[in-house]
Amino acid sequence: DSAKAFFEGNSGEEIEYLRQQYAGSLTMMDHHLGRLLDVMDRRNLWDDTVVIFTTDHGHELGERGRYGKSYPHWNSHANIPLIICHPEANGPRRVDAYSTAVDLNATMLDVLGDLEYRCPHGRSLLPVVRGERPGVRDGVLYGTFGHGACWVDDEVTFFSGFDNEKQPSYWYGTNIERSRPASDAEAGRFMPDVDMPVWRYRRDYGFNQPQQMQPQLFAREDVDQQNDRTGDKKLLSRTREKIRAAIEEETAPPEAFRRLLLNTA
Repeated sequence: DSAKAFFEGNSGEEIEYLRQQYAGSLTMMDHHLGRLLDVMDRRNLWDDTVVIFTTDHGHELGERGRYGKSYPHWNSHANIPLIICHPEANGPRRVDAYSTAVDLNATMLDVLGDLEYRCPHGRSLLPVVRGERPGVRDGVLYGTFGHGACWVDDEVTFFSGFDNEKQPSYWYGTNIERSRPASDAEAGRFMPDVDMPVWRYRRDYGFNQPQQMQPQLFAREDVDQQNDRTGDKKLLSRTREKIRAAIEEETAPPEAFRRLLLNTA
């Protein structure tokens, strides 16, 4: 694609310029975050304030001939920071526990003492912060709509692959975007977790990526993700079962499994 052609065809100075600009943005963020933390110090807010620091995603800067955050989601941009400061924390420490974005919602509700509010897929991280449990998940599901799904646990990192030619993507929601009129939209109770009719219509997210991509599988200790192990059929089958279970828990529609090449073990 165009990004790959750029990284393969330039002299290196342009890439270095992009990386310096990115580093400058990080320096600016670090400075202003420091100002916030200084206020916390000056006003003695640490005893009655919870601070959660995280980000959306990382950013590739040519490491694999790519720029940005597109699928497949390599460790270089998928492994993001999460820092939680809580008055009841069991000391400053690093925890090897899995978490995902919806867990922040559950965690903040737990901090506020309101877990009765429905948060079907999120899991509070407070037990981990307090040192009561080592973790709340065995692995994490992530990905990009219209592309592939990813799974990581203590054993592997897995990119499901996808086939948008044989099985297109469908959008489910309460509205139809004006910029993308859909004459084939239909309404129905398609989502088990939503107690009302929603719209469903075909929507493709190409982002200049191929319409098909094969699975990739890496041992968890292969942090640079260099050695694809899809040839290990037992490991591949076991991993597919795990990601299928995670996607089923999210009440995904049946066509998602066909598109993500997860119908067969």
